[in-house]
Amino acid sequence: MLGAGLSAKISRAMAALLRRGRRLLRIAPPGSRAPWSELPPDLLLLVLSRLPSHADRVRLRAVCRPWCSAARLQPQPSPFAWLFVRADTFLALPEGALHRMPLDQSEILLRVPDATGNMFFLVHRDGSCYLMMNPPSGEITPLHISSNSLKIDTSCRSYNWIRKVVVSDRIVAVPYSGMVTIFPRMASSPGGARLCWMLPTTFPVAAAHVDIDIALFQGELYVLLTRTHNKRGSYLPELHRLEIDDEHNRFRSVRCIRGMPRNGPGLPALSPTSTPRLNGVSPTCWRSVSYLVACGDRLLMVERHTLVEHLMVHTESATRERSSRPIRTQLEVWEGADLNDGHGHWREVDTLMGHALFISRGCSRSLPAAQCGAREDCVYFVMAERPRFLPGRKREPEEDVLHCVVYNVRHRVIHTLETSEATASPWEPTWFFPADA
Repeated sequence: MLGAGLSAKISRAMAALLRRGRRLLRIAPPGSRAPWSELPPDLLLLVLSRLPSHADRVRLRAVCRPWCSAARLQPQPSPFAWLFVRADTFLALPEGALHRMPLDQSEILLRVPDATGNMFFLVHRDGSCYLMMNPPSGEITPLHISSNSLKIDTSCRSYNWIRKVVVSDRIVAVPYSGMVTIFPRMASSPGGARLCWMLPTTFPVAAAHVDIDIALFQGELYVLLTRTHNKRGSYLPELHRLEIDDEHNRFRSVRCIRGMPRNGPGLPALSPTSTPRLNGVSPTCWRSVSYLVACGDRLLMVERHTLVEHLMVHTESATRERSSRPIRTQLEVWEGADLNDGHGHWREVDTLMGHALFISRGCSRSLPAAQCGAREDCVYFVMAERPRFLPGRKREPEEDVLHCVVYNVRHRVIHTLETSEATASPWEPTWFFPADA
C-alpha cells in the first residue's frame, strides 16, 4: 500500500498531466497527431518517472524529440537485455513484458543481430540489406550490400547461412559457408568492393564441417574456427586475426592460436558419458559450439557442450536413429592469451572480473554486471533446442524449446532462467541491447 502523502502527490501529478495534455490538444492544428513529439520537458520528466521499464523508455524515445535532454535529468533504472523470442516479439527482462516491433515479416528474409546486439542486419525480399538501429521506431538504414554480393540463396528458408554479423564504423563482416565476407561501410559502387577470407588450406577439416564465429577486439576482427565433427570436444578451436587495410582494400590473416587437442597439458577433457552402447552405436554424443566475446581487455571464448541422446529404432536388420534430443548442457569459458606473437593459447578462466556475458548464436556481449542489473561473473546463455527427426518428419515451430541458462563461472553452476515462452520462429532467439534509454 502507498502512503497517503505519496498517493496524493501521484494523484496531483497525474491531474496536472491531464490538464496540460488537454490544453496542448486544444491548440494543436486540426487533423494533427497527438503532440508526443513536442512534449514539454516538465511533463516529459513526469512521464519518465512513471516508466520503470527500460523497454517502455526506448519506445518513448522513438516518438519524442526532447527525450534525450529530459532523460539525462531523470535517474534511470538499470537496463537489462531484451530477449527476442520470435521474429518480431521481444521479452523485456527482468519484468517479463512482451513487446512487438514494427517489422513486416512477409518482406524480411533474414533478421540477424550484429555481434554486440545493438542493431539488426536485415535482408529484404528484393535482396537489399539494411540496418535497424531502434526496433520500436522501425527506422532502417540502407547498406551498400545486396544479397547477390553475399552469394546466398534467398529462396531457401533454412536461415542457416548467416547467424551473426559484425558491424563497425569501417566494415560489415558476414560469416557463412566456411568463409568471412567483409564489406566497407562507405562504398563507392552500389555492389560494394568486398574482401573474402577463406578457410586456410592447412586447416585439417573441410569447410562443411567447420563452425565460424567472429568478433571485434581492440579494433581488429577475430575469427574462431570450431570443428563440428569434434568427438566429445576433443579439439580446442583455432583463432585467426584479420588485419584490414581500408586504404588498399586488403587484409592480412594471422593465426593467433592453433587448434590443439583438448587432452594436452593443462587442458581438461570433457566428462565421458557412462551410457552403454547399443549394437556398436552410442545412444549419446557431445555437440560443441564456441562463441567469441570481447570482455574489457580480454578476448574470451565461451564453449557450449550439449550431451545429445539419440532415440533409436531397432529392426531385424539394423539399428538406426529415429530422432535426438539434448539432455544436458555444459559451459566453459576460456581466455585467448599471448595473441600478438603467433603462439597464443587458451587458458580457462574462473572470473569475469565483475562482468556478465550475454551469449546467443547471433550476439555475444560483455557488460559490467552493476550497469545492467545482472549477476557478476555469470554467463547468460540462450538458444532454441530443436529436436531432430528422420527425413520426412516435418519439424513444427512449436516443437522448438527456448532454452535459457545462467552459468556462474566462479562456482561452475548452471541455473535455468525461466521465460515461459516458446520460440515459434524460423530465426534464432537472441539477446538485444537497445541504445541507452
